[in-house]
Amino acid sequence: SCVFGPEAVNILNEDNSEIKQGCFNLISFRDIDLIRDINFALFIATWSLNESTLDAQEYVVNKLKFFAAPQMLIGLYRGPGGSYASPVDEPNIIAAGAAARGALQEEITYFPDYSEGVHRHFYIMQ
Repeated sequence: SCVFGPEAVNILNEDNSEIKQGCFNLISFRDIDLIRDINFALFIATWSLNESTLDAQEYVVNKLKFFAAPQMLIGLYRGPGGSYASPVDEPNIIAAGAAARGALQEEITYFPDYSEGVHRHFYIMQ
């Protein structure tokens, strides 16, 4: 909303389940079933999905299949132990689900490493 203005952002929740064309439509995981049956053109999750709980990751990847969007852009990092997830070592659900769809994974080399262990950042694109 800082760049495009508040009118360009639509927050979806129990009180507002209408997708607005030409807006950034944002929804929290707790309200995700409000939009479960909608077909999306693009799925974007820049570090939000891999910082979500394992249950949320499994739901989006395995149940919703990235909302069946034909294109995706996912930003995530590989932490200590090689997993894509929050700092704790959890299974690589996001990368495996995207790879099963044939998505391309590219390492982002300009992010600095964190002090504890080495974190490598990636984009997944399709």
